[in-house]
Amino acid sequence: IETTQRYRQQDFYEDLKKLYIGTGVKCKPTVFLFSDTQLIEECFLEDINNILNSGEVPGLFLPDELSAVLEEIRKDAEREGRRLSQEALYNYFIERVRKNLHVLLCLSPVGSAFRNRCRMYPSLTNCCTINWFPPWPEDALTALAEKYLDDPQLLDLKLDRKILNVLPSIFCTIHVNATKFSTSMLNETKRANYITPTKYLDLVQTYKSLICEKTNHISSLASKLRNGLGKLGTTAKQVQLLEFELKEQGKIVDAESLKCEKLNVVIMEEKREAQAQRTKVEEESLKSKADVERCSKLEIRASVELGKALPALESAKAALDNLSKKAITEVKTYVTPPPMVEKVMKAVMC
Repeated sequence: IETTQRYRQQDFYEDLKKLYIGTGVKCKPTVFLFSDTQLIEECFLEDINNILNSGEVPGLFLPDELSAVLEEIRKDAEREGRRLSQEALYNYFIERVRKNLHVLLCLSPVGSAFRNRCRMYPSLTNCCTINWFPPWPEDALTALAEKYLDDPQLLDLKLDRKILNVLPSIFCTIHVNATKFSTSMLNETKRANYITPTKYLDLVQTYKSLICEKTNHISSLASKLRNGLGKLGTTAKQVQLLEFELKEQGKIVDAESLKCEKLNVVIMEEKREAQAQRTKVEEESLKSKADVERCSKLEIRASVELGKALPALESAKAALDNLSKKAITEVKTYVTPPPMVEKVMKAVMC
């Protein structure tokens, strides 16, 4: 059976029912192994005491459950010539249970609990055969340790074979000396310290667990260290490459900076020239503006003068239109024209 913290007597009864049906109805030979570590409640031992004594557990089956169980074995009882009354069938059922059920109890003799249980439940001693385990010889202890240490899991760790070969004798020495010191302590202080084979097995198993755990831990740390060193090497190479690239980029930056300085000089020169041109243009603009203003004034003045001259022009045109052929002929005869005529002709020619 498998017990848990919530395992109670009702759960124990359910397991016993399955056990009784398997052995009493199905006639299946069964070993009922029960240890004191499964003893959640002391009442379990009372039921086991009844099983050992009479084979019966009072109140295990309800009336309807018991009737169903007895009905299943009725044909077997009839075949064997048994009586078929309820009492006879029940006795036949218990007889088959006791025939097929073997109870195996594992109880630690350490402490007063074992003595109290033997006193309260006498069937534990009267109806059982007690197997006493004497102290194991040193050869057996050594052989057992060698067997446990000959484990593929330990071989995979690649431990020093010399150390593994000497460990069994060390474990044996520890166990034997612990037993001797416990005996001396019992004689001197009347206090018992039980050194059992189970503790020897725990010693070997604990060593195996610790050596595997610590070796794996060290291997993990070594692996992390190797990975870290590998990453450091890779990072160092990357840093060297970056430094080289940085130097090359620095050269390019210096060259570009020199170009920028030269270009800056050119830009400043062109800026100065542009400023000079701008100043010149502004001066020319001011000059042009003054010329425009002067021209505007001249235009106005010319317009005024033109306005004044137009009437004279119109009268001149009218006089010209009224000029006769005789007058023209008369002018041609002049060797030297009159001053007024000469002045008019010069004006026309200009």
